[in-house]
Amino acid sequence: VETNEANNGHTQHLEVVTGTLAVGDLPLSIALSNAFPNPTAGDMSLSLALPSAMPVHFSIHDLQGRVVWSAPDRPMPAGRQTLRWNGRSSTGAAVAPGLYLARVRIGDLEQVRRFAVLH
Repeated sequence: VETNEANNGHTQHLEVVTGTLAVGDLPLSIALSNAFPNPTAGDMSLSLALPSAMPVHFSIHDLQGRVVWSAPDRPMPAGRQTLRWNGRSSTGAAVAPGLYLARVRIGDLEQVRRFAVLH
């Protein structure tokens, strides 16, 4: 129980910036979602937020680190993007059920998300 209520007052300068803010405004930092759906029976997606235009590399690996599928490096604009994989290897064959890693490299930053493929 606080017995001295005199120390509760506090003032601070607040600056109000006019303008409109919307849900679609640019993200403040790079963010990568988990894979969805997870587990998947084929197609899988990741949501990527970019604060500015950046080159992005997206690849799928097995648990031993071998590349199963890879998209060519591509520049992506600022904003929210969706990275998609169709559940097939680089040869076009459906991948075997199991655990996989989605690896996304954005400039010097690399992020990895685990997901499962079921048939």
